[in-house]
Amino acid sequence: MAKKRLSRAARRRAAKYREIAEHARMFGDAPTYEEIVAARTGPGGWKRAKLAEWGVDWPPYAGWIDDLIRKREFQDAQSF
Repeated sequence: MAKKRLSRAARRRAAKYREIAEHARMFGDAPTYEEIVAARTGPGGWKRAKLAEWGVDWPPYAGWIDDLIRKREFQDAQSF
């Protein structure tokens, strides 16, 4: 089966989300568990833009919530 080619706009949008996610991984504060749960959409997923804000690549990998919680715990421990 032939691989579907993304439009130019879709490629730019994906690059923008990757850039946002990379910046968030380096400098952003990790969300709390409550913030992660509150950001869920109706069907039980998360928006790509919200995951990028948290530094999670699209599609999210298995264990990404646990990684964010560990990052938050580390940041909290560093603040004392």
